[in-house]
Amino acid sequence: MNIYTTTKVFLIFTFLLTCSSLELVFAEKDTDKQPSDIYLEYLTTAQNAKSFDEIAPYWSGWMVDSVKGKSEDERNARLKRMQESAANKKDISVTGTEKSGEFWVISLSAVYPDGQKMKGQVKVFEENGKYVIEEEMWTADFSDE
Repeated sequence: MNIYTTTKVFLIFTFLLTCSSLELVFAEKDTDKQPSDIYLEYLTTAQNAKSFDEIAPYWSGWMVDSVKGKSEDERNARLKRMQESAANKKDISVTGTEKSGEFWVISLSAVYPDGQKMKGQVKVFEENGKYVIEEEMWTADFSDE
């Protein structure tokens, strides 16, 4: 092998090694996300979603299955309700995160457009190597009134 061939092989090898290292770095950043980060991403995505395919990656398997087999009208109506619900939650803050068995329980607070304070609780767990939403519940918060 001459010096040019050796140099080309070395450069190609270095390039491939760098690409694979960058892929690992970016993959690790995704796994560094906290359960609450995933839920907040979900809300942002849900506000602008054009289809369930955009929000399905945030849901647990049974939640995804719950919309399969529904008519297009039923799916669109449910998506619209979810978009409105996500858009109505203003000033969202995470007030606590606690591990309970296999679940992360995220406590949240928000304010609806009419000024009503809300408190929420979301259960998240790891499924197929990523955090997904198992359950979401919001209620009025009368504790300060």
